[in-house]
Amino acid sequence: MTELRWILLVVGIIALVAIYFFGRQEQLRRRRRWEHEPEARADTDDVSFDTRAEWEEIMPEPERFDELRDVLREDDAWPRGAPPPGVPAQPPPLSKQPVESAPEQALSSVAGQSTEPQPSRSPATQRPFAIGDKIISLYVVARRPSVFRGDTVARAAENLNLGYGDMQIYNRMIERNGRRQIVFSLASAVQPGTFDADTRMSLTTPGVALFMQLPGPLDGLKAFNAMLDCAQQLAAELEGELLDESRCALSNQTIDHLREEIQLHGLRHARVRPTKRRI
Repeated sequence: MTELRWILLVVGIIALVAIYFFGRQEQLRRRRRWEHEPEARADTDDVSFDTRAEWEEIMPEPERFDELRDVLREDDAWPRGAPPPGVPAQPPPLSKQPVESAPEQALSSVAGQSTEPQPSRSPATQRPFAIGDKIISLYVVARRPSVFRGDTVARAAENLNLGYGDMQIYNRMIERNGRRQIVFSLASAVQPGTFDADTRMSLTTPGVALFMQLPGPLDGLKAFNAMLDCAQQLAAELEGELLDESRCALSNQTIDHLREEIQLHGLRHARVRPTKRRI
């Protein structure tokens, strides 16, 4: 019985050595073929396409959405159809010079380039306590090597109740107290971020960005759920990929984390909200 155990042990060791040896030889053959066949390497590179790395140089940094808040805040203050104070009725033409970020340039036509001082609004129309304002963003990108056509984006935006506005981007709007207010917006994910009125139907873009500001005209969770639902439907209609603000695939865990952040933001914002004095 002892001899049989030794025989089985030796056979097992030989089998393990053989498996390791032949596996090692196969790895070496694959490595040599990889080094001497650039076409095979190119094909493998295409299959192992990293979405985040590919879009990192194109997508604007999430922090740069913070630069939109002043313009989005202004939108709460003027009546429907009227330009904000100090801004001409017609937006100036887009510059062809290089720009820093898509969302910043997406709203430059509204912010304007005028150096004249803008008249201040009355206290009744100003929005105090901007402490803790936050931008939430999602991306829908085309699957490589495809791109989104402008007319396809426009049709999908219309189906999802996103209107094309003076800022040359698409917006989900609600009307409160006679004023139209932005719930969330959709812009091109590449510079300059806008959909030019003359070319928006013929242009192409590898992706779009959806973003919203907190606090906004709706409850934060309601607004986020509406934007998330819109992004999911947009990704399905355009056959694209849905990414989070870090340009990674949007997961259920990330969605839950964003909802928790929105709830915490609402609690913090409620603490700094002024209480009305009784007269």
